[in-house]
Amino acid sequence: MLTHCFLEPELGLSAVRNRVFAEAERLDAEWVACLDDDVLPIESWLEAYTEAMKSKPEGRLFHGQYWYRFPDGYSLAIERDPDNLEQMFERPTRFGGGNLLIHASLYRECELRFDPRFDACGSEDTDFRRQAAALDIEAVPVPKAVIRETITGQRITFKVGFHRKLDHGVAGMLMLKKYGTPLAIAVGVSIQLPRRFFNVFLMWVKVMFAYTLRSKNRSEVVHDAWASLAQLTGNLLGLCGYRGSYYAGRD
Repeated sequence: MLTHCFLEPELGLSAVRNRVFAEAERLDAEWVACLDDDVLPIESWLEAYTEAMKSKPEGRLFHGQYWYRFPDGYSLAIERDPDNLEQMFERPTRFGGGNLLIHASLYRECELRFDPRFDACGSEDTDFRRQAAALDIEAVPVPKAVIRETITGQRITFKVGFHRKLDHGVAGMLMLKKYGTPLAIAVGVSIQLPRRFFNVFLMWVKVMFAYTLRSKNRSEVVHDAWASLAQLTGNLLGLCGYRGSYYAGRD
């Protein structure tokens, strides 16, 4: 098996993934599989993608499933997943840059690239999917192409979780600025921000009731409330021009 390694000196997932495109084009590769360095594909991962390519030969962008594992406790900002792999197969397939299969035509003929302006806050993969959709390229879900990601250490701390969720809010605002007209941005912000303020208020009311009634799920309610507040804060910062920042535990 031929192994080709390249150390990308520029910081950021977009720089790394765009470098993968450049190296793949130089090697005349037909397909590129993107995997993060902190994930482990299940044994049938490649087989699932192979079957998907056979069943949809016109497909040019496939994405598999993320299975988050939390051996040391849950994170504030990452969705809780079931323990059973069979249940994961049934869940909606999340799109992410760490589990993609991309045909060479996307970065050769279509010239799609990951946008570095999202590097510090994330969502460069969501933006890539949006670029593909604008060219009528469907992102085909492959629910059985599962990668397992273990969330431990600093990544489960409140500080990192809050930071991650805040950056999600920043990314949403950057996405709006990139694709929206000034009028659409003004209208969207004037409608959505009051709604999100109200939603955050309701979340903290739920926290008050959860602790008053000593609800069993009160810790989850608190996590959801903090996550909602962090995302709203990110929206406001993104509106003011903030682009996010890297942090310890960033995937």
